[in-house]
Amino acid sequence: MAASFRTALEVIASRVAGHRRPSGALAYGGSTTPEARPGVVTVCVLVSILTWFVFSLQRSYTTVVQIPALVVNLPDDEALRNPAPEAITVQVQGIGFEIIQLRSNPPTLQLDAADDQVVLDETLLNLPLNVTGISPRVVDFDKEQRATKVVPIRIDAAITLPPTFGYLIAPKAVPDSVRITGAASIVDGITVWPTERLTVDVLRDSVQTQVALVDTLSALVQREVNTVEVVAQAVEFTEGRRELEVRVEGTTLMGGRPTAELDPRSIIVRYRVPLQQYNAALKANDFFATVSFDEIRRDTTGRVTPRVRYPEGILIRDPVVEPPATLRYYNVLMDN
Repeated sequence: MAASFRTALEVIASRVAGHRRPSGALAYGGSTTPEARPGVVTVCVLVSILTWFVFSLQRSYTTVVQIPALVVNLPDDEALRNPAPEAITVQVQGIGFEIIQLRSNPPTLQLDAADDQVVLDETLLNLPLNVTGISPRVVDFDKEQRATKVVPIRIDAAITLPPTFGYLIAPKAVPDSVRITGAASIVDGITVWPTERLTVDVLRDSVQTQVALVDTLSALVQREVNTVEVVAQAVEFTEGRRELEVRVEGTTLMGGRPTAELDPRSIIVRYRVPLQQYNAALKANDFFATVSFDEIRRDTTGRVTPRVRYPEGILIRDPVVEPPATLRYYNVLMDN
């Protein structure tokens, strides 16, 4: 077959060369120059290359091929503690056509994990070529009791905010945890599961994007989900300042007056608030400070520290009480 194919190619080449028109002659008459003949040379070169390629593929070669491997039949109550090989190195011998076909579409070798060990041989590989070497020849399965637990997701994010901005919603993952399954010794040591790196150069409003979970364990641990949605929202903040009334809680009126009075009766608080909530923070009635009367009765220093109550639905950040941070009290009636 090879001889007849080669003969056919030689006949084609000879006919192409034999049908060249005499120098200077054209099909429609007139004359031409020597530059009109390079096409014939090109055809001859292509035919020669094709001939060499065809005969090269019919020769016998010895080469190394990577055969992908897949673990099957692993018992439901067990998991691998160390990964099995993802591919088996096989040395084969065969003609070029067969080797190219094997490289372009290699079969998947199934590694039966029902037992603790599998020995590979030529019959198990079932390849159409002559197998002269296998590595590794023996595959050991390092199995252990399977365990399952739920761990929180840790967002690996590099988000830059402008100087006057802050988070209205800090970066969070949805869902915020993941169920994992694997060998008990591996699962027990996992406390969180990180995401891939999320980078946002400048965040001025919101971000909502899918982020993959990292897999650094060579698929030894299975996850219930492989991606999470990361959500964050940033708004511009401004500084606010307000004088707050300090109320004494747990006291009674004696003759129209409280049993304890503070000096001074108010404190001044500086804080950061979203720009759109600035006016609401200045007018909120539920923005005040308190002191417990029981705390006054127990005190021996003559001064107490008020607790600031922040308004509902308004985001107050970084509050600072201007001096004095503690208040004096007087006119306390003690029980006899």
